[in-house]
Amino acid sequence: MRKRLGQHFLVNPWVIQKIIQTSEVHPEDTVLEIGPGLGALTKPLSKIVSRLIAIELDESLCRHLKTIFADVPHVQIIQADALKMDYEKLGLQKKVKVIANLPYYVATPILLHLLENRTFFSTMTLMFQKEVAERVIAQPGGKAYGYLSIVCQLWSEIKFCFTVPPEAFNPPPEVDSAVLKFIILDKPRFEVKDLNHLLKLIKQAFSQRRKTLRNTLKSHLNLIYSPLLLDKALEELHIPPYLRGEALSVEKFVLLSNYLVERRKEFEYRDSIHART
Repeated sequence: MRKRLGQHFLVNPWVIQKIIQTSEVHPEDTVLEIGPGLGALTKPLSKIVSRLIAIELDESLCRHLKTIFADVPHVQIIQADALKMDYEKLGLQKKVKVIANLPYYVATPILLHLLENRTFFSTMTLMFQKEVAERVIAQPGGKAYGYLSIVCQLWSEIKFCFTVPPEAFNPPPEVDSAVLKFIILDKPRFEVKDLNHLLKLIKQAFSQRRKTLRNTLKSHLNLIYSPLLLDKALEELHIPPYLRGEALSVEKFVLLSNYLVERRKEFEYRDSIHART
């Protein structure tokens, strides 16, 4: 076990079976497992699905798994970093189901990387530290709500499935875990005019949580709007300037971003006229 890799191996048979049931895998499915470890999930999954791809970073674990599945042709063990994985190179013929017990220290970056590659996936059944799971499903108005909540909810339907106690692992972590199921949407929940702008907007909105949304966004020089345009957007979208970012729903963030993107040229022209006069 390597502490630096955050390895806590799942050993509880009930939890293993519950994850498989939650993922709703079928014989015709292709499954991508991230972080198979000692193969606690890999072994039962290999008996169900038509193709199983397991990505493991640890070299020694990878050798162990390749030995176990040497005579199982539909199981492919890949030594790779899930954060750098190019899923296009896997030659996937159809959308796959992702199952993973994610290492705590890198769970959020891996989740965001998976969402960036969402076109390859139909569902994702993922286990996180419970605190991270609560951030993913958080609703506007609470401290847990933020960038991660919005990005996840923009691209998927999410269900909180069940909590997993520390004693389900060896060695046991110091916190509870939780399993979430993501159903990936074919398109974002709301129409987005410029995804790159939306993501920058959300990041900035939560960069200084104590500040009002208006003041936080006005202090950012890389977003495509003038202060005048921002004030107009907040007014027309009925967003009080004293609100903080955590008060805005996913839909409101999308509407604000779309407004700024669509109206920026008009306000750039106004600003240039004003500057000349």
